[in-house]
Amino acid sequence: MTKEQFDDLPPRFLRDVKLALVVEANEVLSGDSAQEKRKSGVLSDTVGETSQMFRSGRPMDTIISNRAMSHVKRWVDTAWRVRRG
Repeated sequence: MTKEQFDDLPPRFLRDVKLALVVEANEVLSGDSAQEKRKSGVLSDTVGETSQMFRSGRPMDTIISNRAMSHVKRWVDTAWRVRRG
């Protein structure tokens, strides 16, 4: 995609993508989030009097974090469909 093609995209889309990039960078750099703990299989995490409990089911794998996805979800189709070939 050329710079001109990128600049021709809708302004709302560009804003959402830029916000998602910043949020994703923050998620990657902050590390050890609840989402990462859950992906690694932690069911319970207790520090002092604070306790976090996670569901035992496996979370859906996405390329970007849930917080970043919240900014671009209006532009992404995440529905799973099963059809005959």
